[in-house]
Order: sequence, then structure tokens, then C-alpha cells
Amino acid sequence: MASKEEKDAWIQDPANYKWGLFYANPLDDRLIVPKRIAWMGWSFNFSNPKSIFIVLGILVGAFLINYFIK
Repeated sequence: MASKEEKDAWIQDPANYKWGLFYANPLDDRLIVPKRIAWMGWSFNFSNPKSIFIVLGILVGAFLINYFIK
């Protein structure tokens, strides 16, 4: 189990970001992580398989809502 200091260092490390935008660190077991700039909120750890399903669920849900409202 990584310490809080290690996890904070992972968040700041540019090597843990794909295209500089998506956090993906397989060593980090958290699903939701703080963004590099804390006041900007939270993000998903895209190396965690659960995050892919959650994002796809949100997109499908938004599509279905849009489809049935029209």
C-alpha cells in the first residue's frame, strides 16, 4: 500500500498522464483521484478497468436521455 506522499507524487508526475490529460497509473489502486490542481476537482484513474465502464455508462446514459427526449 502506497503512502499519501507517494500517491500525491504520482498525481504530479507527467509520466502518469496519457496525452497530458488522462491519468493512468497501474500502481495506483484508487478509482477516483484528485486532479493535479486540487481546486479543479477529481478525475478517473483510467488504468483501473472500472473507470472505463463508468465513463461508458455515463456516455450511453446521456445518449439514451437525448434520444428519448427528442
